[in-house]
Amino acid sequence: MCSLQNIPSIVLKSNPKLCKAVLDASDVKGHGMEMYFALPGWLPIYNSESVDGDRWKKLLTMFRKIVHKIDYSERLSEITVKNCQRICAENDNIDSVAIQKLTVRVFFELLFRKEISLQDEELFIDGTNEWRKHVAQKGASDLSLKEMMIDRIMEHLKESQFDIDNFQNEFKADKYELVSSFIQPFLISPIINFSDIFCEVSLFLDQNQKYHKELQQLALNPDENNEKNPMSLYLSIVYESIRLKHPFPVLERELTRDVTDGKVILSKGTHVYIELDSFTQCQNFQPENWMNNDYYKENSWILFATGPRMCAGRLIALQALEGMMKELVKNKKADFNKLRMWDHHKISGRRNDNTVSFREVIFQVKVLFRVFKEIILKRL
Repeated sequence: MCSLQNIPSIVLKSNPKLCKAVLDASDVKGHGMEMYFALPGWLPIYNSESVDGDRWKKLLTMFRKIVHKIDYSERLSEITVKNCQRICAENDNIDSVAIQKLTVRVFFELLFRKEISLQDEELFIDGTNEWRKHVAQKGASDLSLKEMMIDRIMEHLKESQFDIDNFQNEFKADKYELVSSFIQPFLISPIINFSDIFCEVSLFLDQNQKYHKELQQLALNPDENNEKNPMSLYLSIVYESIRLKHPFPVLERELTRDVTDGKVILSKGTHVYIELDSFTQCQNFQPENWMNNDYYKENSWILFATGPRMCAGRLIALQALEGMMKELVKNKKADFNKLRMWDHHKISGRRNDNTVSFREVIFQVKVLFRVFKEIILKRL
């Protein structure tokens, strides 16, 4: 793709030091996969993780103001505990659909300070799955369903703590920039990414049952603290699952300056792909490694990236992920026959997508034709 645009490119599958230098050096995603494949799937809204330039800066500033307004550090734990208890009472087995419901309930209440209705819950999950499908290149999304979700969010915003008219005027944001700053980081992305992460968590625990006993002990003694390891086993399991099966298999940056690790030099203008799925690293599931501070410092970049495009919502995400993991295990008494979070998990681009339908192939061919046409026309 980059070669068609006369843009030098490189794929990194090793060398963590160089990868971190690349991520630290640039705030530009560039003219690669995200631009040509992901961004069209996010329409009509904008994903702050994919856009570049002034729009990215505006969405980031809006997001930070929202975070300041919602007081998440004081409220998120209580909201998570309550909703985990309810989802476990409603579902004998916790599958991927239950994780989606739990996620939308937690983040909706965090954002709007009220519980979500069952009708809105269904709409938001169905709408999110339309975004998920298109971004994963599994088919064209239903634009009318996306717009229904957007309109409903706007209705909630007008009734909320946010002075939405002044908010929009302050940032000179159009309708879709405004709604994007709420709907993408607080609803769509968590619903998609949390279900992906918990799918992998439950699969890794199923394959590594030696951790069941320790988690069972924690479930029986939830208030027990380990002063030697301030990071909980719950969080370290989440970290390790992300390391081995990242929700974003490829990270991209277009370099705005020369970058080196002391040996290799990458020139300004180079488009860099960091392939996490094929990255050279230990493939054993060893969550206890994350409890070592040196290991964490060396490897934490792989979780939420680093540099100016590091995930802006990582602290909220980590608090929610750890809380959900802890409460689900506790409420189900560490019965992992009832924590099958890979069941009914779809359109992840990794799990339950081993077969490709003829309709999906036709869609992907059309997308490739559009991309090549767009690139060629730019060169004329």
